[in-house]
Amino acid sequence: MSEGAVRIRVRDRDTTMRAIERAGKAILDFDLGAAERHYTIKGTIIRRSAETCVIQLEELIKDGKLCSFDSLDLLELKAVLLNAGQ
Repeated sequence: MSEGAVRIRVRDRDTTMRAIERAGKAILDFDLGAAERHYTIKGTIIRRSAETCVIQLEELIKDGKLCSFDSLDLLELKAVLLNAGQ
């Protein structure tokens, strides 16, 4: 994750990523139960291969409304993800 984009990759070596078109839309759903946080983020696919997909994060659902995903949201998400791995 960097500068408003996130890279997703498949875990298994023999598995390929589902066919997703570049410039297509994607919705990411992060449920961090241990941290009691939930994020639903809408974005655009900017790069993809058989194993990875890079998504530019654009909008975030806050209080039931779709809002722009800004640098403060990115900082909060990074901090929560880092702490969730501990």
